[in-house]
Amino acid sequence: MWSRAWYGGARWLYLLWPLSLLFRLLGTLRAAYLQRRAVPAPLPTIVVGNISLGGTGKTPMVIALVRALRERGYRPGVVSRGYGASLPARPWRVAEGESATQTGDEALLIHERAGCPVVLDPDRPRAVAALADSGECDVIISDDGLQHYAMSRQVEIVLVDAIRGFGNGLCLPAGPLREAPSRVASADHVVINGQSGFRLPVRPRDTVTHMRLLPTAWVNLYSGEERSPETLFANAPPHKMPALAGIGNPDRFFDLLTSLGYEVERHVFDDHHPYGREEVEAISRGASGPVVMTEKDAVKCKQYADERFWYLRVDAILDDVLVDTIDRSLQALSSGRQQDQRH
Repeated sequence: MWSRAWYGGARWLYLLWPLSLLFRLLGTLRAAYLQRRAVPAPLPTIVVGNISLGGTGKTPMVIALVRALRERGYRPGVVSRGYGASLPARPWRVAEGESATQTGDEALLIHERAGCPVVLDPDRPRAVAALADSGECDVIISDDGLQHYAMSRQVEIVLVDAIRGFGNGLCLPAGPLREAPSRVASADHVVINGQSGFRLPVRPRDTVTHMRLLPTAWVNLYSGEERSPETLFANAPPHKMPALAGIGNPDRFFDLLTSLGYEVERHVFDDHHPYGREEVEAISRGASGPVVMTEKDAVKCKQYADERFWYLRVDAILDDVLVDTIDRSLQALSSGRQQDQRH
């Protein structure tokens, strides 16, 4: 209900405007307090985050950025809060064979797809220190954490959904924003996910680029078989198929399926929803053909899957201008550190 109102222009939300002003003021005071006490990061740190609630594509963005930096000779690692995780200790290094129940869905997905070290801890500076101490990385990417001002950072990337934008432009609870739209001006980069007529109210310090989410394959949860995005029904007539999504912006997934020519029966869950066997079986009961989901949902449903279950693998395609600019920033930081060491 709240999301629909924030992004749908519901006028009754303006009754909450005084609370939004208070939220914004407290957020500004909190940021100033934490920034004064932030400890310098032991390695160059890039934050990928947003100022709005709801899915903007952070996880595929982080995976794509890890790969792009690795191609340029860097050794990136990722820190994350580990939302929904049951961590045996903090900080916690994600390892092969762990479940999404233990690590959280996004952290496990990043570990599996990006193939880089991933350290989890709600205390971000502690996670950064642990990753730096491992000696495996020379640059750290924070999955979310834009508002975690106790964590120092050298590069900030703000993600914005091209369709939703900043909603009604108000801070919580009257709108979907964690910080005012003017916060963009202090970020280094803005990446707009998708194409639309959305225009930023202010520009960041460096670049504004676009990214797109490209469906690359259907993957069977049971067998690992892969098929091209358009040919899931190569040997069967198209029919309405169950599709489940427990992500920040499920409409993006369903709209993508529609654009690929599929008619779906929508099953919407909260972001990070912890699927149980009974509800997954209830959705698939009576389905003679595929039951489909996002990759983020798949890491939590594998244990319940049979040969009918498929997820759509999606890759973020970044603008070369963004990666080039970040590369130059990292080189400048490295050069500055070397000069400091000489002196």
